[in-house]
Amino acid sequence: MNLQQLTMAYGLVAGKNALPGMELGKLNSTSHRYHSSDNVLEQIVNFKPKQAWITFQSTNIAILNGDLLATYPNDYGLILAAECVSEDGKQSLHIRYDGTEESPWLVKIYEQGNGDEYLFDDVGLLATTRSLGKLHYRRFWHIDAELGAEPCFACFTGFAEYH
Repeated sequence: MNLQQLTMAYGLVAGKNALPGMELGKLNSTSHRYHSSDNVLEQIVNFKPKQAWITFQSTNIAILNGDLLATYPNDYGLILAAECVSEDGKQSLHIRYDGTEESPWLVKIYEQGNGDEYLFDDVGLLATTRSLGKLHYRRFWHIDAELGAEPCFACFTGFAEYH
């Protein structure tokens, strides 16, 4: 069964059982490594996120409606992880500190496009800060010949209360 056939079959089951829809799409990605938290913060600022969350060594912050400061207090520590969504919702920026010696920060940008490489659906996960509602993600699935449909990427699309 190919992705188009699976999408149609899932649509029939989803309609009868009130399941969320799945669609076909393409996902392009680029990745870069950086050697300092300041370089990573610069990438976030240049991305100009509409919404984001950033985990520092000592706190988490949420960016809502594009409100982003170019600097943050030094006592927050290093950036450990972040996810941002672009103003148009088509790009997602992912940042992870993985401890690699020379360039410990991995920064990836995902961009959704038209195509039939993946199935995708939208899911909401509870935020640790209740006032933010849910964190919304677009989840991409690929088909493995032995294991079936498996999630392979998830791109942050915003907070429920501010979507």
